[in-house]
Amino acid sequence: MTQYLDLDALVNVEKTVRFKGKEHKLKHVSVQDFVDNVKLAQSLGPDAGIEKEVEATITMLLKAFPTMDRADLMDVPLEALNKILAFAQANDGSDAVKGAAEADAKANPPTAG
Repeated sequence: MTQYLDLDALVNVEKTVRFKGKEHKLKHVSVQDFVDNVKLAQSLGPDAGIEKEVEATITMLLKAFPTMDRADLMDVPLEALNKILAFAQANDGSDAVKGAAEADAKANPPTAG
């Protein structure tokens, strides 16, 4: 049996959010974008305040939706910001990567050295 993976079809699927009367296309997250986002999240540390966490979230969203405006995102109701974030995470592959990493961690727990 032959298996065929068409990556061109994957990256050509457009995902869009309508916000403030304008359509914003979700940018496909590259591996480098993903690494940058993880580094940004890790740099916050456990004692980061809510302002830094929100700022990091908005920075990530602006990478995902380059046509959105920072001031507009700061002005939306929190529920809307969470929906935009959930949409981006569900459609850019990061949920799948995170889920696979969590499953791998459970399947291969660290051993005492």
